Amino acid sequence: MNDLPARILARIVSLRAPILLVYALLVPLAAVRAARIPSEGGLERLIEPSDPDYAATREFQRIFPDSPSVVLLFESDDPWAPANVSRVDSAVRELRAVPHLGAFSVLDAVRRARPGAPLAELRRLATGTEFFRRQGLLGDRFLSVVVDLDVHGAAERDGALASVDAALARAGAGAVRRVGAPYVQSWIERESGAASVRYFPFFGALVVGTALLLYRSVRTLLAFVLALGSAVALAVAAGGLLGFTFTIVSVLVPLTVLVTTLATLVYLQSRFVDRPPGTPVAVHQLAALRNKVLPVTASTVAAVLGFAALSVSRVRPIRELGIWTALGLAISWLVAFTLFPALQLALRTPTGTTGVAGGRVYGRLAAALPAFTFRHRRALVTTALLLCAAGAVALFGIPGRLRPMPVAVDSLTYIDPSLPLRSDLVWFRTNVADLNVAHVWIHLPRPAGTDPEVLHAVDRLQSAIEAVPSVIAVLGPTTFLRLRRYFAGGGERLPEDPAQFARAAADLEQMLLAEPGLRGYVDVNGFRDLNV
Repeated sequence: MNDLPARILARIVSLRAPILLVYALLVPLAAVRAARIPSEGGLERLIEPSDPDYAATREFQRIFPDSPSVVLLFESDDPWAPANVSRVDSAVRELRAVPHLGAFSVLDAVRRARPGAPLAELRRLATGTEFFRRQGLLGDRFLSVVVDLDVHGAAERDGALASVDAALARAGAGAVRRVGAPYVQSWIERESGAASVRYFPFFGALVVGTALLLYRSVRTLLAFVLALGSAVALAVAAGGLLGFTFTIVSVLVPLTVLVTTLATLVYLQSRFVDRPPGTPVAVHQLAALRNKVLPVTASTVAAVLGFAALSVSRVRPIRELGIWTALGLAISWLVAFTLFPALQLALRTPTGTTGVAGGRVYGRLAAALPAFTFRHRRALVTTALLLCAAGAVALFGIPGRLRPMPVAVDSLTYIDPSLPLRSDLVWFRTNVADLNVAHVWIHLPRPAGTDPEVLHAVDRLQSAIEAVPSVIAVLGPTTFLRLRRYFAGGGERLPEDPAQFARAAADLEQMLLAEPGLRGYVDVNGFRDLNV
């Protein structure tokens, strides 16, 4: 055959020496670039930066920076027993001694309100209001410590979490439940980065088994390993050059490219080893490549288009997965028809029908399978259609009878159920509250954030939000005023009378200077932005 594809393939084979040199130079560089791709496992990666809510959140965080924090829960049958209180105090001291860590507990709040008060009085003061319980600072069987992390980036966060564990060990805190988004994000990012490393040995064994069992040749195995490694390295590096990062879904890109490339190489090699007696290897190789170039190209194009269709998704990791995988599959096709033929000749991989393993069993199976599937074609097609219908029902559900398959965006769905991290999060949700936080950003037309009438309206808004059944607690500019009134014996609610409310809020600006935590709810740079 002397058509255009055949002439192109013949030219490629004739240039095998330069091709091997080019790959020898490119693949190490690609491997280095691929190894430097960072992992980002946070669910915020699911959001498109151009989304209005995402952009508004970033602008809000510019005014009110959102420092990550974790919650440590110290359980006891009597959480106010001296031994448990001492355990909490020791942990807080050790945590505060660590740079970039801040620790706060309900004990700090009540001791500041009642300096020198006995433990019984502190307990009465803390449990006399629902505020601390709603905030998760105390419960019937626990006291908790909130640890603020002054960190920037994943590396500093992971270092801070390790410092928390070390501080608890120095304090002799014993068993402590740990919850918080930093723990979840750290685990997801760590597992995302390790996923490929953990699963590659399995696929490595698959490659070895395929080459040795089917072809009984170490040279063929070496050709497979070099071609597969080149395809994966180049595909992953291509994503790195495009600015992609490993996320909870894109870690599948290397494995997808590996499996697809392996299937292509087996397809090509199986035709290559079936060389008729007396036919020169070079002639037969061209005939084998020409015979398989159309089906391999067609299947690759179909897969590339299928993954490329994901580029329309507004979910960033899904879009990156589609583009990255499509590009990787295209690269794997290029490797299969340029590098692999060169390796076949350079390594002199054996050919001839005797080089294919399987013997009589394989031959009998290959001969019997088409007749079997044709004879039972109606049953097989019917079964396939029924399975498709069952999949559609599972995906979309049946109105009034079966719920459709949910979209899993809960962080817990990604965590191994056997891990203490997951059990702590489940316990916290069951016994305390959820960790979901929403912010209401109030932007005023003028700098009136501390005016009594504005604060009065904000306080009514806080009360209205607290009345929503799914809302556990609300923090805002008037929260500190409510607490101060409670500690003074006046109850938690601020007065409704405008004049009395103005007196209760008269010194808020002085409180902003003395209470750093209050500045997270009132922007002191312009007094035009409030956070609830």
